Amino acid sequence: MALDEIQLVPNSTSVIKYLYDTYQVKFIVTGSSSLLGSTLGIHRQKIKDYLNLLEYTYFIHMVPAFTRNVDRELSRQEKVYLADTGLLQTLGQVSSGQVFENAIAIQLKRLGELHYYQKATGQEIDFVLNSDQAIEVKETPAPHDLQVLQNRAKAIQLEKRVLIGRYQPGSDFANFVWGGNVF
Repeated sequence: MALDEIQLVPNSTSVIKYLYDTYQVKFIVTGSSSLLGSTLGIHRQKIKDYLNLLEYTYFIHMVPAFTRNVDRELSRQEKVYLADTGLLQTLGQVSSGQVFENAIAIQLKRLGELHYYQKATGQEIDFVLNSDQAIEVKETPAPHDLQVLQNRAKAIQLEKRVLIGRYQPGSDFANFVWGGNVF
């Protein structure tokens, strides 16, 4: 879709605000487009057009689901991260952990192909980078977080595992990468 093919309606800013008020930092696109469209009185395809426009203009980053089954990946829902954490905090009521995860998503997107992994039970790995590295983001990482990441990554055959943290934990735990040092 070309940029000139997208026609915005007067309430386009309400779409963005509603998305972040409702879904916080990350929200599901597929499946919620109908609900979002009916809530705002905008057709589902128009919602997808908005999201395409926002991604095209680097306002958001779409992160698809990771799976080794191509058919399942196409049917899975995408998460969206806002490219500017200042706007994120202005648009929605988000926690510092959500802002930190969003900031890490922005950094990781520059390093390669970015996905997320989530089982039907809700268990997830925050990011899968280049289909071979599992990444979990925690404000204050702990040994338990690393163990959970290792178990989940092993289950989907990801050998590389990285725990990213924002704050140094109170214990001697140091087996994580500081969030400001991702590049």
